[in-house]
Amino acid sequence: MPGPGYRTNGNGIVSGEWMNCVGNLMLMAGRQNSSLGNRPFREKLEVHGKDNLLDQQKEVKEFVADKDSPVWDRACIEKRFDKIIETAETIWSLDAI
Repeated sequence: MPGPGYRTNGNGIVSGEWMNCVGNLMLMAGRQNSSLGNRPFREKLEVHGKDNLLDQQKEVKEFVADKDSPVWDRACIEKRFDKIIETAETIWSLDAI
């Protein structure tokens, strides 16, 4: 997991080690990523889960603490990171072989 270095702008993470953490990364089409750009997280959250086939975009909402004033911050990234690692360990467990 990345170190503590990150910067926020009130809407969440905007730079630092947390930007490239697996918990902050999401699969999406290049044009969708470009269209979302640097919009505030609240706007991105409204788009996630609409007209796409990837559940990972819909599940982002479960990591946000305050649904009325959503912010994508270090705590959200850590929760998502932990879930991704737990899922990967379950799927690719050597015990399952």
